[in-house]
Amino acid sequence: MARNFSLDDARRLYDDIEDLCKDDYHYWLQRGSLEVQHGNLKVARNWLQQAFAGGEHDHRVQTEWAYYLLKSAWKNPNGEDAEERVATGKEILLEQIAVRGGEDSYPWHVYGSQMLAWIRRAPMSDDQRARELETVKKHIDEAVRLFPRMRDLRDLKRDIEEEWLMTAVPPDLK
Repeated sequence: MARNFSLDDARRLYDDIEDLCKDDYHYWLQRGSLEVQHGNLKVARNWLQQAFAGGEHDHRVQTEWAYYLLKSAWKNPNGEDAEERVATGKEILLEQIAVRGGEDSYPWHVYGSQMLAWIRRAPMSDDQRARELETVKKHIDEAVRLFPRMRDLRDLKRDIEEEWLMTAVPPDLK
């Protein structure tokens, strides 16, 4: 939707068809996904919770929920539940990757991009940051191996490697 419409126009379209689709969890998933990626995270939470009503076992609902958790954590890294959100989001995505990792690049990308955003903002020591980056780097290296033609994964790998290399630079030289 966001590729073809402004955020406000997409929201209006969803509003227009809500009565027809309100019992379809996929409708709520798409509506929540739009908000996670381009809009309001509080609204996204509501729509995604409605998607769980019929699609709690759908991998797409699980992946988008993990995306929401990680993004909401890095948007407020000092929030009292930020680390818990990250742990839960990582767990969901790594499970999706274990089950469907060779079939779908999206969970890999969500994991790598959102973990990189978290690592950049999280209140953690330099050693913790380096360890987290090393873990994310290994996962995204595997993603690029499995999906070598996915430019977004290759670009993400480069960004993670650059961030990881910065952890090796002494603080006084940064």
